[in-house]
Amino acid sequence: MGRYRIQKFSCWRGVGTIRWWAVVAAYIPLSGFAASFDCAHSTAPRERTICADKTLSALDDKLDRDYRAALARLTPNGANLLRRAQREWLGFSAILCPITPPDALRNATRHTPTACLIGTYMDRFKALADSGKKIGPFTFVRIDHFAAEPAPDGSGVLPNPELYEYHLSFPQIDQPLSDTARLWNQTAAKPFIKAAGCDAPQGNEDDASVVTFATSRLISMTSSSYTYCHGTPHGFGGVRVETTVLGSPPHRLVAKDLFGADPTKERARKLQEMFWNAELKTGWTPVSNPTSVEDSLRESATHPESWIFTAAGIEFAFGAYAGGCYACPVPLVTLTWNQLKPILSPTAPVP
Repeated sequence: MGRYRIQKFSCWRGVGTIRWWAVVAAYIPLSGFAASFDCAHSTAPRERTICADKTLSALDDKLDRDYRAALARLTPNGANLLRRAQREWLGFSAILCPITPPDALRNATRHTPTACLIGTYMDRFKALADSGKKIGPFTFVRIDHFAAEPAPDGSGVLPNPELYEYHLSFPQIDQPLSDTARLWNQTAAKPFIKAAGCDAPQGNEDDASVVTFATSRLISMTSSSYTYCHGTPHGFGGVRVETTVLGSPPHRLVAKDLFGADPTKERARKLQEMFWNAELKTGWTPVSNPTSVEDSLRESATHPESWIFTAAGIEFAFGAYAGGCYACPVPLVTLTWNQLKPILSPTAPVP
């Protein structure tokens, strides 16, 4: 493992936003994983920790393989973006999982450095799998940014109750060849918007976006956000869907793009019926106010904000309370493209 020096986190705040290029590594050789150093001659504490644990050493080797494989799937420009993200992650993991934490970070509830590193590695595997992924005609690279600030009250969550943690990720088209693709990249690369609800103290914030479906005429992306305000019983968050039609100019998908003009609402009613029959086949029924919940879900099923596009078809997703209460999730159901074909417009930007 290569040695590196982590400089102080830097971030600047705008109205309602936090932006960062958070962890600045003065020197991080990106080939420096377990496979690249000799455990018999390791002297750095991080190297010794990795070498001393078979599970962690194996994960470190896998991380190196996955990282190199992701680089190989990308163009030189995409590979440079991934290298930058990897540097940030390496520095961030060093902050989250110090091998010898200073006195201010020591407490009886803290996870061991080994357990902490294993957790950060598992998260990074998922991120690397999203880089160099080809969906439809596009190859995407995942951009990650990280930041952390001291949480002097120690009210956070394990393994780092002493830190406020921030993470933002979003996809970019690798080697965008058209103005439309470049405009989509600009739209996807949104700054982190701080979720409302945390006054004092602050909290941990995570916002991760992934592409679920793409054609030459459409890109669909889901964004999952989660905020934990330190000192509160639980966090909050949700999933939003952002589907863009790659027209000139690109625009947010509306129902008309898929189903055409529907002045009599006949196609909307057919979609509602197909959706509700799929829900009933799961065996799920609302536990309270069944008629009201059914009417609300049927209406929501016609809105593009509820449509997660996949290679198989459209998956319907709803908010935490859509089933009538917080602990009453509505089962995810998918209508396949073959099922939808009779009501799709001939010019719909889908298979």
